[in-house]
Amino acid sequence: MTGGSMFRRPVATYGMDSESVGRILLDPANPLCLISEGIKSGTTVLDVGAGNGVLAQLFLARGISLCIDGVEPSADAVSLASCHYRHLHHGALAEVMEHLSPTTYDHVVLADVIEHTVDPSETLSLASALLGADGRIWISLPNVAFAPIRAELLHGSWTYSDWGILERSHLRFFTKASLKRLISDAGLEIETIYHLGRSPFCMEKKLQDYPLNMLTLLQMKADPLAFTYQFLAICRVQSKTGLSEMTEKWIDVDRRLLRKYYSLRSRINF
Repeated sequence: MTGGSMFRRPVATYGMDSESVGRILLDPANPLCLISEGIKSGTTVLDVGAGNGVLAQLFLARGISLCIDGVEPSADAVSLASCHYRHLHHGALAEVMEHLSPTTYDHVVLADVIEHTVDPSETLSLASALLGADGRIWISLPNVAFAPIRAELLHGSWTYSDWGILERSHLRFFTKASLKRLISDAGLEIETIYHLGRSPFCMEKKLQDYPLNMLTLLQMKADPLAFTYQFLAICRVQSKTGLSEMTEKWIDVDRRLLRKYYSLRSRINF
């Protein structure tokens, strides 16, 4: 396995129902919704980890006309998605670089990809080499400091799941600070970072499943990153004149906590 390789997902996880695209377009806290909204017509895009081709389908649904290529390590996903791309290359990014022209793309998308790679720094370096002048890299990944993950660690546990932040195929885990450090070390700078919220009571791991004292709950409530499920960072090559100011945006980050936690805990205890 090379540095940019990824684990193989079960074939069943690539399936999409007829309403999947519509649900994503209506969900502003979904990184694919923001990516498909932020990239404009007439540009060139490389979708790394293209999966079932959902990003290409989102552009189509929005009426955005662009040139999109893809890279995907799963042969099963390639067979599903190839019709949505100009070229869809089978393999990890490191394995298909010889088929890609450097400084070609206006946008390189790494949507929920970095956490699956053995060497995230190598992946970012390869992606940077493919950017055209004034190009952007879009990186989305889960936040390991989400409240239920903190609660699980406080109870001495780290349990992988079939989906979500601790999905079994994830090799790397990031906080906001370690994501920023990774991007900076790769010679990139963050132009805009989105903090994408989800309810800590409704995801794959649920806060109410863990007994927590009032002090711990108040500490979580005080930290908006505890309610951030994913990050989306829009990056560019670092300027020779110094780093530009980073814009931070928060979407659906709801910090109401105590009343709901105790209400849901009371039902469990009952």
